[in-house]
Amino acid sequence: MESTETSDSEFPVIVLVSGERLLMRAVLLYEATKVAEIAALKARATEKLKGFSTGIGFWGSPGWVLGGAAVLGLVEGLFSSGAQREGLRLLQTAVAKFEQLSESAVFVPSDRIRKVESPDPESWSAVRKIDQHEDDRSWLAKTFSTEDYKKSYVHNGDDFISIKTDGGVVCIRWSHVASYVPPLRQSAEAARELATPR
Repeated sequence: MESTETSDSEFPVIVLVSGERLLMRAVLLYEATKVAEIAALKARATEKLKGFSTGIGFWGSPGWVLGGAAVLGLVEGLFSSGAQREGLRLLQTAVAKFEQLSESAVFVPSDRIRKVESPDPESWSAVRKIDQHEDDRSWLAKTFSTEDYKKSYVHNGDDFISIKTDGGVVCIRWSHVASYVPPLRQSAEAARELATPR
């Protein structure tokens, strides 16, 4: 019988600055198309706002949601040009879509995540086959077979990341991670690839 230590080595270990160690069994990832749409809206908004700052931070910075649409409503009067108002509208749309991201998010087992050996959650991705019955769009059944329809999932770009551990779901701030130990199996595969002459 395989020991727990051996099977646990197949999962990434996250060590927080507090010293707490978390075994990452699964991670919450989001639909890649929706994350890309939000990134595009943010980029367009940043161009329209041209680096406008409220003193809280520049739009498009890591804490870009800034508490959601309520804060954006408070600063609306600070914008003078039509382009800035359009940028604000785009940013409000991005915030609304960001707040809805979790509705289609899924926990993906660590062993199903691509590039999980990297300590950068933004490089992680997964592909999931979708059953036709999971989607209520009638055109889907006519356009794709079950085998052909897949969705890609990625990290949403936020500093917080939700993981499943042995103790349940934990939401951690990635900037508070002191170290990341990749799964042993994936590390060995990565080492073999690096050692293979091209």
